[in-house]
Amino acid sequence: MLVSLASGSDIALAVRLAALRSLSSFLLLSVDLAKRHRTLLKGLLEDEEKPVKVAALATVAKLILTSPNEFPDLLDGVSDLMDTDTSEVQLEAYTVYAHLLLSKKMKAQGFMKRLAVGLLHKDARIKGLMKELVTQLMDGNAKSRCVLVISIFKQCPGNRRDSLARTLVNDILAPCDLEAEEFGSSVLQLLRLGQSEAAHFLPKLHPSKNLVSKIDSWTQLDSSKVCALKSKKISQSVLGLMSRYRPASAAEKDTQTRVLSQLEKICGRHESRAQLPYEVKGGICIEDYEREISKFKDVRLDGSLADLL
Repeated sequence: MLVSLASGSDIALAVRLAALRSLSSFLLLSVDLAKRHRTLLKGLLEDEEKPVKVAALATVAKLILTSPNEFPDLLDGVSDLMDTDTSEVQLEAYTVYAHLLLSKKMKAQGFMKRLAVGLLHKDARIKGLMKELVTQLMDGNAKSRCVLVISIFKQCPGNRRDSLARTLVNDILAPCDLEAEEFGSSVLQLLRLGQSEAAHFLPKLHPSKNLVSKIDSWTQLDSSKVCALKSKKISQSVLGLMSRYRPASAAEKDTQTRVLSQLEKICGRHESRAQLPYEVKGGICIEDYEREISKFKDVRLDGSLADLL
């Protein structure tokens, strides 16, 4: 009787909700009974009536928290509701996942993309919930905090990473996180792999000796082969990071001077490229032109101009 009343689309909403509440109290008493009615619960999560979805979510959340490994299909149903057009239902779905993560019933690694999207959600309540969740999940040592943030950043859709980086810097990361050696190295690695959005972190990084060494190795390569230096914006940000470095010895000072000089040349090439009045054909970069011009200057002409022509 309760199953028929709860699932009946032609039954008054108040009656359905009352039946669902009563049914839920029985389902929560027995995992086996809940398993036998999992199809019903999955259907209620997809119900057209928003109050029914929310009520079903409350029941499903309690079942999953009690036995997280027994109801993977219901967990998928909750995940689907995060993409619904109804903000109230979305909020409830995100709340369920937040409880699962904080109670360690589910590993955060499988939820990184959702965390990233939630931190940028248009609903301020969901955004606030995700900020609080990420902050609590970061309750660990510097390395684990770094791994969490970088994982969220990497799983974020590419066209939204700029916004996510700003949110992480402004609302999530503490100064000690941004200045940590692990975080700085991870940011440089992202830039090395061509994820230019990570440049938003550079102004806040602490230029340690290790980071300077990594940047030094970049500048000794052909800049056209280093993804992080192909961008004018990133090159300038890296230059700013190096300018903040405070060397502790004469050797470190020499390294800083050399790297700054190389970065200034690279930034200058970006400026020159931006000022070219025409498109360079054949994929030839400004460095190639500079090399060819240098070669031409070194050529000695033994004959006359007429002979050359």
